[in-house]
Amino acid sequence: MSQTWSVLAALLFLIFSLVEGSAYNIVNVEAGDEAVLTCASTSKMYLVMVTWEIKSNTSCSLAYRNDRNETKLNCSERMMWKYSPDRDPALRIYPVNLSDEGNYTCEIATDMGNFHFSSSLSVIVPPTVTLTSDKSRVAVCQAAAGKPAAKISWIPASNNSSEEEFKHGNGTVTRVSYIGWVNSRNTTVTCLVTHPAMNQNLSLDLSGKKHHSVIACHHSLVILCVFL
Repeated sequence: MSQTWSVLAALLFLIFSLVEGSAYNIVNVEAGDEAVLTCASTSKMYLVMVTWEIKSNTSCSLAYRNDRNETKLNCSERMMWKYSPDRDPALRIYPVNLSDEGNYTCEIATDMGNFHFSSSLSVIVPPTVTLTSDKSRVAVCQAAAGKPAAKISWIPASNNSSEEEFKHGNGTVTRVSYIGWVNSRNTTVTCLVTHPAMNQNLSLDLSGKKHHSVIACHHSLVILCVFL
């Protein structure tokens, strides 16, 4: 059985050297959400076989043979058909992990020709945001482990600020911004953090009072704002 699948997959790869149709798609998904990678709709074609190569640097694949109505999966169970593969062989990944990032290839053989679709999956990771200060009235705003790196700004704005950036092995980035208010009459500062997954504002009373407000907005199909 496994040998038959391997032979068919190899033949399909050779067929696609004379591919009749191709497409490329870029997909951005937040970690923990669902990713759907599209392929050709086969509802009006007779499907012979479809194969998803899961990332170019792994041996993981998802394949379907129409003559046997069989699916073969040799990778994570988080990856499966979104719909019925004989009609729409879109790939569903849920929940998405940062390790899922990479290139995916869908190869289809039908009675109307052969098709090749590539998708690039980029995983977005929202940062963890904190705002603190010390006795010298230096405020520290940190956006930790985000992907891509968050942008940090201040209200009120000041030229007396500095920023550091730390890149982690998993592709996330921590950005830290420092701002000093030693000779200023301002008692409250607000840190503005902007990121593709969310916008977050943190306010801090530098006089030592425990006053602090948070406004977090998550940008998705529905905009959700939480006030604390």
